[in-house]
Amino acid sequence: MTTRPSTGAEKALQKIKDQVTCVICLEPYKKPKLLKCLHASCEACLQRLVHWGPEGQSVTCPQCRQDTALPLGVQGLQGAFYVNAMLDIQETLKNTTVSDRCPNHPTKEADLYCNQCDQLMCNHCLVPGHRYHKYDLLAKSFAKLQKVLAHYSKPMEEQIAALEKAVESVGTRCSAVVEQKTAVVAEIRAAMARMRQALEEREMQLVGRADQVADQKLRALTAQRTMFELQLGQLRSSQEFVDVCQRTCSQGEMMSMKDQLVKQMTDLTGSFKPESLVPAEQANMGFAHSLPEPIKSCQRFGIGLLQSSIPEKCQVSGEGIKLAMRGQTVAVTVKALNKGGKPLLCA
Repeated sequence: MTTRPSTGAEKALQKIKDQVTCVICLEPYKKPKLLKCLHASCEACLQRLVHWGPEGQSVTCPQCRQDTALPLGVQGLQGAFYVNAMLDIQETLKNTTVSDRCPNHPTKEADLYCNQCDQLMCNHCLVPGHRYHKYDLLAKSFAKLQKVLAHYSKPMEEQIAALEKAVESVGTRCSAVVEQKTAVVAEIRAAMARMRQALEEREMQLVGRADQVADQKLRALTAQRTMFELQLGQLRSSQEFVDVCQRTCSQGEMMSMKDQLVKQMTDLTGSFKPESLVPAEQANMGFAHSLPEPIKSCQRFGIGLLQSSIPEKCQVSGEGIKLAMRGQTVAVTVKALNKGGKPLLCA
């Protein structure tokens, strides 16, 4: 029997088409790559847009004009695998039959579903091929599928909410880092006021160090937020697609896509890790100083502690550890380490 997309499938196809068309070549994506701004384009199309700058290769997004650095070239960009999933679903919808008619008896309505054969059928199909198979009413089988989809929709909704909260949390942390950096720079400038001429070069070093640490924190937090937004976009896209299919596709069409829908939802929800939603960096920064009288000390003036230590990462050594008793003062050496297990960056 000749098949073509049904009215419901056509609506879903049209919605998907806008999401899987490259804005550069205006064709369906081929090896789509994800840019920093979360827009995607074909790998070959992006190759034509690569340009060189002082910091190496980069490419400008044709949609939002944001630059993305290419330390590993276009090939090193993350693949937009969610686009590939949409392309697969698009192909499935193209092959969806016109209506819920029996494939063996086109004039009969397919009101039964053979679970063993994964096939629509009518009453006339029972005796010759499905009498001893496990089958059920199509509506009942569809209701079971809806329950399965609802089962996976709930954790997806919870994960979407968690990721939205995490994105907001990371954004707040970024603002706190910027505020802390501003406060530290202001404190540095105030401390340097009494020794301005002699300490000008040292002041710039401290300010530069504050910028360096803040930039490191912001890069880590921005990368984390980008990852959260990517996961959020994938979950939203999948959830919206399931909702569109349930609103526009017939029961038979939904049953024909059940394996792919369930797999896509299980893949997305299975990779969700709630413990990773905590901001990757602390916002606290500080600047401690003393004001020595001798001008010759100005070259070492100011102790800028621009990172926070992680207690469980720090290392304690010295003979005092062996002699330590409750209430007794001993001398030990504490090596302050950051989250990555590296010594703190001090100016």
